[in-house]
Amino acid sequence: MFLTLGLLVNPHELLVIIVPGVLLGVLMILIARPVAVFLCMAPFRQFTFKAKAYVSWVGLRGAVPIIFATYALMSPQVVHARFMFNIVFFITILSLLIQGTTVNTMAKWLGLDEVVDKKIFNVELPEEIDAVMHEQTITASDLADEMFLSEMTIPEQTLVIFIKRGDKYIVPKGNTRIYIGDKLLLISDKEKLAKA
Repeated sequence: MFLTLGLLVNPHELLVIIVPGVLLGVLMILIARPVAVFLCMAPFRQFTFKAKAYVSWVGLRGAVPIIFATYALMSPQVVHARFMFNIVFFITILSLLIQGTTVNTMAKWLGLDEVVDKKIFNVELPEEIDAVMHEQTITASDLADEMFLSEMTIPEQTLVIFIKRGDKYIVPKGNTRIYIGDKLLLISDKEKLAKA
């Protein structure tokens, strides 16, 4: 889409609008968009100031603004349509380069980034099996150290399938010792889990 729309742009025409394009782009990035976002999100009290600031930073990207600008370009009644199209194209690319490349950095700076809990056991069940798999890391609150698996409190209709201890995978039995830091792969009945 960008490639196709880019065919409508003459690069030498963009050189003329660099100064007004940068000024308008900075105005939109730092003032206009944040003001609009904060006003629109005012009724949504569950969003923090930082969350609203992050939404403001996400920026104006994509082909939609450029496509709207082509409407003016195709209409002979619009004065300075080519100039408007070039400005819109330039600001969209500017926003893409500045805001689009710093989305992750801004999330970290605002403290909104989250570490995704990667699965240790990469195991999936077929859809026809009416059960769910989940993982649990054993902490001090879960058990006394060096406890047997049979002594652990496990929900009804739940089985421990594997235990990961360091780099080793263990097929558990009732007399398997469980240690703090062990990672368990459990399978539970969906219906029983929903009621729990």
